[in-house]
Amino acid sequence: MMWAAAKPTLLTTSGQVWMCSTPHGKKGYFYDCYLNKHKRYEVFHVNSVDVVTNREIGDKWSKEQQKGAIEFLDQEREDMSTLQFSQEYLGMFIDDLRQLFPDELIRKCQTVQRRANIVHGRDYYIGIDVARMGDDESVFGIIEKRGGILTHVENLITTKTLLTQTADQIIQMNRLYDFKKIYIDDEGIGIAVFDMLVTDPETRRKTEALRNSKKIIDWKMSRGSKVSGRKRMLKEDLYMNLLRLMEQGKIQLLDDPTVFQSLKSVQYEVVIDKTSRNYTHIFGSYTHVSESLIRAAWCDKEKNLNIWVDYV
Repeated sequence: MMWAAAKPTLLTTSGQVWMCSTPHGKKGYFYDCYLNKHKRYEVFHVNSVDVVTNREIGDKWSKEQQKGAIEFLDQEREDMSTLQFSQEYLGMFIDDLRQLFPDELIRKCQTVQRRANIVHGRDYYIGIDVARMGDDESVFGIIEKRGGILTHVENLITTKTLLTQTADQIIQMNRLYDFKKIYIDDEGIGIAVFDMLVTDPETRRKTEALRNSKKIIDWKMSRGSKVSGRKRMLKEDLYMNLLRLMEQGKIQLLDDPTVFQSLKSVQYEVVIDKTSRNYTHIFGSYTHVSESLIRAAWCDKEKNLNIWVDYV
């Protein structure tokens, strides 16, 4: 929408259009221009492997930099699937990598604005994506569950915060919203925040770990015995649950540009592992907001049971 509104300014300036991007599938304005059907553009298609290998050694590009860059690409090739590496580093328009949340679906769900005040006495759930130190973002997504409909009421983003500050902020937010559940990933850096929450008397009974890498197997049964199963990660369930809610119109999202940007960045591909089993690989370039949202939306699975046993 921004591009459609801005491009007409070239009419009065006799300006030119320069575009630079990593491919995002065989669709959209950038892809149409890349095809250059009307011969309007001069097209340059350069991939990262050729650049770091063939760039001339000089003052701004040393042999040490070249060696480090080549090692980095080798590591990325090992960590990524072939399709993902082809898109991000070889600049290929891969149609097998797909956007999980279509633009139209995201816009259809972004129907609510932030409330001026907290409405007390409602069922609130929070999903948290904990950032590493630096410029990464910690995101706190809050959802209200009411009458089978989920409403996204807050999308709070912080940067450069200590883990203790993140935990304290969650505890303070709990005092305001009185969360039914606090969902957080207890892997990596998130484990420290998780430990602080489960030892605090105000949040220990509400905190639940939703670990992206948790392995789940759907077994097929034959005469009462397990014969085969489809392996997947909990991350796939979390994302598919949010996608289902959006498609069924059961979730209302904040009309917030960071929400749109994050959901739009999420892609998926079907990968065959070494055992010849298929699994869905979900990834993206800006998923912090999405990661908080998929956890908060997991409240749709809750049965609202409140049974606890305290051991002395």
